[in-house]
This record gives sequence, C-alpha cells and structure tokens, in this order.
Amino acid sequence: MTKSAKTPLVTLTSDFGLDDAYVGVMKGVILKICPRVRLIDLTHSIPQGDILKASLVLRSAVNYFPSGTIHLVVVDPGVGGERLPIAIHSRDMFFIGPNNGLFWFLRDEDPPPRTVKLEKHDYFLPETSHTFHGRDIFAPVAAHIGNGIQLDAFGPRLRHLVELSLPRVKRLDSRTFVGKVFYIDHFGNCVSNLAPKELGLDIDPSWVVDLEDGNVVPVCRYYSQVPRDKPVALVGSSGHLEIAVRDGSAAEQLGLQRGVSFVVRKTG
Repeated sequence: MTKSAKTPLVTLTSDFGLDDAYVGVMKGVILKICPRVRLIDLTHSIPQGDILKASLVLRSAVNYFPSGTIHLVVVDPGVGGERLPIAIHSRDMFFIGPNNGLFWFLRDEDPPPRTVKLEKHDYFLPETSHTFHGRDIFAPVAAHIGNGIQLDAFGPRLRHLVELSLPRVKRLDSRTFVGKVFYIDHFGNCVSNLAPKELGLDIDPSWVVDLEDGNVVPVCRYYSQVPRDKPVALVGSSGHLEIAVRDGSAAEQLGLQRGVSFVVRKTG
C-alpha cells in the first residue's frame, strides 16, 4: 500500500457552506491529529445533499493533485442511516466519505479501487454523533492516513461502491447525438454528459446544438468567438460539452436546468 506523502495533503469538499463552523471544526480535528498536514478547500458550495454535483466536481479535480493526496468528501444526506462510511485507495490517492455514490467514477479503475468500511472506533473521535460524521469519523480517519496508518487498519474490505444513475448520451446516427445537462457551475455554464473524446468525436464549429425551445447554438473553440450575451457551446475544461453565454449565465438567459435534453448535430 502506498503511504501518503511526508507532508500529507488533504482536500476538503462539502455542502456545508462557510456561514457556520462545520468546515473549521473538521480542519481543527485533522490538525490536532496530524499537525503537519496541508489543507486545501476544494469547495464547500455544493448544493445541499447534491451527491451528483459533488461527485462530478471531485472527478474533474482529482487528477490535478499529487500522488498520496487524501480527498475528504462530506456530502452526506444519509448521515446516521444505513449508508456505510468508507475509505478508498485508488489512483495512488485516498478518498474518504460516505458510500452513497460520491466515488462512483473510481469503480472501473485498473487496478480496482481498494475499499474498506470504516468501523475501527480507535481511529474516530471518542464520542461519535449521529449527525456529524465529517467531524467524528471522516476527518479523524483522513488525519490518521496522513500519519501513515494503513488502510486495512480501519476496517474490513468492501467490494461494492454505490453507483449513481447517470444520464447517458443517445446516438441517433453518426452525426446526431442527444445529450443532457447534468451540472451547472457558478457562472451558469451548463455542462453536459457528452464528452466528445470518450465518444471518439471531434466537436468543431461544423457542429451546432439544438435546444428544446428551438434555439440553435453555435459550437466554438472559446467564449470570445461570439458577441457578449450570446450563447455558445464548447468543450470546457472538464472535457465535456457545455452550453454557455458569453459574459452571462446560460442557465438564467436560456432557462436551462439540470436534466434538460439537447441535440448535437453536424451540419457540414
């Protein structure tokens, strides 16, 4: 098992926001157990209980972190219920959080992810609540991993990672595909489930996007190829096709929401 770096790095992702002390308390717990740790806030602005968005944010970010990074994710609407607390070793990194679909994108990794159920109370806080496992279980485990504790020390192996039901791209023919918006970012850009590279497609300006309301959106390489306040479709930094409005919000201006379908078709 690969151990975390000598100066461990822990990222934190949650739906806690920053108005309360929850994030700060988790950091305090980690620092008390592993004082030399470096902490990075990935985001705490995930909408409440939005497992899909948290998972997509995490998936798009993890490859930019070094080997040994410990990713602590607390988006846990089922806290205290039947869902299991887990820790995973995959991609030479560690992932800690509830087994509720957050880590679905690791399931097909080669080699397979190594997952354990967190049940050894010696590595939790002395008193464990039913409502704040981020503080009482996940943060302490992240800190202990940072101190070099091996994954198998936390509990028994677990084979099953809960999967999310994700919308799939529908291929009508070689030049026409139906996608769906499954993520809206802070800027109102509507990121879709259509990843051209995964489909073997070169989405260039010879393609357009047809919205349900009849609007036809041009495909460009970058935002500034259309005038301000005009819609544009492009392959964003996540590798997925996204619908945007230059200097504006596509979600607001075009009335787009998560789950809305659109057609991508080649015109040339």
